Amino acid sequence: MSHQLMPEILKMSPRERIALADAIYESFDDAVQKREAALKGREDTTMLPRQKVELERRIAYYETHPELLVPAESVLAKLKRAP
Repeated sequence: MSHQLMPEILKMSPRERIALADAIYESFDDAVQKREAALKGREDTTMLPRQKVELERRIAYYETHPELLVPAESVLAKLKRAP
C-alpha cells in the first residue's frame, strides 16, 4: 500500500475520512458481487484468463473427487473451536 496518500487523508475532516472509508468498504462489496455473478455463470471481466483456467481446473478436480470436499459448516465449526 502506498502511504503517500496518508498526509492528504489526514488533512480531511473526520466526516470526509468516514465517507472515504465507507466508499472503500463498499468497493469490496462490489468485488464480491462480481465474483458471485461469475460463479453463477455470468462473465466476470475482472477475472484474468489464467484465473479462470485455474478455477475451472479446481472445479473439475473436485467434481471427479467429491469425497475430498469438506462442508463449509465443518470448516467453520473447526475454526470456532481453534484457540
